[in-house]
Amino acid sequence: MRQLTACFTLILVIVTGGADTESENVKTTGVRAEIEVVANGSGNTDIDVQLEVGSGGELATQLELSNGDSLIAYANGEERTLTKVNKLLGIHYVTTFNFDSPNIEFRVELLRNNDQSAPNSTVLLPDPFAITDPVGNEVFARNADILTTWDPQGFSDHSMKVVYELYCSNGNSISTSRTERNVSDIGQYSINAVEVLGSLANQPSSQSGCDLDIIVSRTRYGNLDPNYGEGGYIKASQKRARTVRIAPVQ
Repeated sequence: MRQLTACFTLILVIVTGGADTESENVKTTGVRAEIEVVANGSGNTDIDVQLEVGSGGELATQLELSNGDSLIAYANGEERTLTKVNKLLGIHYVTTFNFDSPNIEFRVELLRNNDQSAPNSTVLLPDPFAITDPVGNEVFARNADILTTWDPQGFSDHSMKVVYELYCSNGNSISTSRTERNVSDIGQYSINAVEVLGSLANQPSSQSGCDLDIIVSRTRYGNLDPNYGEGGYIKASQKRARTVRIAPVQ
């Protein structure tokens, strides 16, 4: 039988989920907006918006646009109407621009038919970078230091984060874990494989080795339109990823 070891919070969200309601039932003063602008080095920039009723949270009621309400994104003289997609944890509205140059301003507007709109959520895309080490598919011993380096570095108007997503499988069982670190933009961060493996080190699934996704993000927060009465955020990130491997038990 295939087993899955995962975060209890994620399991809880999947099982119970949050409700959804149409936007015509909710005033803008009762809406929270979570707006993410992400460039991954492909030349494109993705916009992802989630609207919630009240102060948000894992089980928040999701807002589905109705009655002529829409989300529109603007950047570099272009505009895009966002489209609805159903993701694992709720309703999202997304679109893509085919450029990713730094310091381009992205503006996202909630346009409402019968209530106050929220037209002025803005953010600037931060400077790009490349992961210079480790190389893809590099294998690390189970007690080795995993050094991640990136370039250029040294920017001060944003935050940096390194995320380690671990996936272990021996054909019969699967285990996953996620480790996050907020770091300084000094161009490098090191973590020991023991810390990444954590409690999974003794799980049967990790004995054959594990894949590790290293995700580095440089994020800048913008200005959310104050008409969203429940707040939220708009942020823009440059994200880069590299997959390596943690060796099997010898």
